[in-house]
Amino acid sequence: MKKWACGILILAAVFTGCAGRDAESAAGTEPAKAAMSEVVSWGFIPLMSSQYPAFPFRFDLPHGQIEASCSAGLLIGFDDHDGTEYPTGKTLTVPEGSRLFWSPWDGAEVSLEAEIEFTISGSDGEDYSGKITVKGTRNALEDGEDAEGFVEANYLAVLEEQDGLRMTAEPEGEGAVLTLA
Repeated sequence: MKKWACGILILAAVFTGCAGRDAESAAGTEPAKAAMSEVVSWGFIPLMSSQYPAFPFRFDLPHGQIEASCSAGLLIGFDDHDGTEYPTGKTLTVPEGSRLFWSPWDGAEVSLEAEIEFTISGSDGEDYSGKITVKGTRNALEDGEDAEGFVEANYLAVLEEQDGLRMTAEPEGEGAVLTLA
């Protein structure tokens, strides 16, 4: 088994254990926070044109815009191209119907971990907020590969602060979907 596969399994076990403890402690206080979110995986392979070079998060709940910020990497609005460029930045506002994308590459380096904080303006008058923690492991280099080239890595994301939300793996592809708990 490759070293990176072992690393992913270890990270999954750590995230699953932490999510389980958080849900157990919240179960007695707030039922909405007791809903467990899945650990969602994504692979960053910059040279694969068939994949987004960013981790997609789809919000499947009645909402207006989403305001988000990240501690590392970049947020991208791939669904919101204005004809010349995609909106990007450490903070980003995503309109209704658009997905939020997080890229570990900020133009200078590839981050192996980040926190994404967001607030959703609900179209039902409710506002929701949350924090997604993303942690990655760099794939092991094969013989002859250049260590200075683009980094391929595998990432796991977990919804840490749920505020009535739940995160699961996107059923129709890579990424995550956030819904009401």
